[in-house]
Amino acid sequence: MTLKKHMLPFQNTSPSINYVRCHQFTKIKSEIVPIIKERYNLYMGNIDLIIKDALNTCIPNDRIDFRFYDLFGLDKETKKKIYVFIAHKVYNEGQSMATIKQRLSPYIIHRLYRPNGFSYNILHRDTMVGK
Repeated sequence: MTLKKHMLPFQNTSPSINYVRCHQFTKIKSEIVPIIKERYNLYMGNIDLIIKDALNTCIPNDRIDFRFYDLFGLDKETKKKIYVFIAHKVYNEGQSMATIKQRLSPYIIHRLYRPNGFSYNILHRDTMVGK
């Protein structure tokens, strides 16, 4: 296939979905991760999975209309869907971590260290406290 000098490589054929997803992944990750660290004061180890899930959900496999992707990028509606999807996932993960810290951790510590609790018995046996 020969291209004319004034034509870009993807004007005759649209790029593959994998190319678009990979390009958007690097772009979104460079934009989103600093914002998450700054706003929520947490580093999410699974942010890669969240971004990939958002891209797979918002850019389905049967979509083939990426003809001028290199010139214009994704359309605004698709970008908005991706960012909203990621925001919901990050918010839900932050809420679940807060719930674990506020409600579950004190309950577990209470159950372990109460008199005749599992950790209390081990501590009492090994350190001779109270004898």
